[in-house]
Amino acid sequence: MDEYRKEHGCWGLSNIGWLRHHFQSRLFALGRLQFCLDAFRAPFRGFRERKTGRFVVLAPGVARVRRDGQFDGTDGVLDPEAFIIRTTETAEHFTGHPVSPNGRIAPDAAVLPRDAWNEVLRPDDPAISVHIPATGPLEHAACAESFRLAADFFPRCFPEHRATAFFSMTWLFDNQFPTLLPGGSNIVRFQREFQLFPLPGATGAQMWERVFGARPDDLSCAPDDTALRRAVLAHARAGGHFQIGGGLIMPDDLPWGRAVYHSLTT
Repeated sequence: MDEYRKEHGCWGLSNIGWLRHHFQSRLFALGRLQFCLDAFRAPFRGFRERKTGRFVVLAPGVARVRRDGQFDGTDGVLDPEAFIIRTTETAEHFTGHPVSPNGRIAPDAAVLPRDAWNEVLRPDDPAISVHIPATGPLEHAACAESFRLAADFFPRCFPEHRATAFFSMTWLFDNQFPTLLPGGSNIVRFQREFQLFPLPGATGAQMWERVFGARPDDLSCAPDDTALRRAVLAHARAGGHFQIGGGLIMPDDLPWGRAVYHSLTT
């Protein structure tokens, strides 16, 4: 209600789609982060190689993808040389375009034999979504502690919700930040704990809202009192765009993921 008043100049309440999680007791603050009983709400599929344990994410369906690995049209940017991706499966193989750990769809398809790979993540699988409230610095140790708390909390309190993965969709997962911010920044370190993936129809609206309150009408007059704001403004003034992104943590791939998955599935 405070945020509504700041934006509109009067008291009000909006965003019921988000607040329903509070009213239904599905959202829990565990240290720095919040976690919500959810389903995997992204069109990507995950596969685990039986012999090596390697994890691969394949991009969905049929779509046009820009040369930077984002879906064509992301934040209104079209690529005349965009390539077409297709995901297919037969009795012997899964075929699709893999997504790099930093969230770029590859132009070349991969073929995954069914006798060597297990499908371990599908859309709508039980999952836990991760949310990052604006309550202070996104310190790495504090986030790790939140995941440790989640590893204890959810199996104990919701044993019927056998989550396959943790995931989030947020402006913090714009995969351009590692090139715009120092490598030791909290945002960059947070990203590196996740397998990133792009989102169809993504825009930079959430980033502008979270960092500036709204996109400034005049970038030359926008406040630049933090390193993040200065980096965002420099990128935008140079003609750059932003986009929300997705990220997930699967078992045995990442430091946070190993402990959490073990608790959730054993």
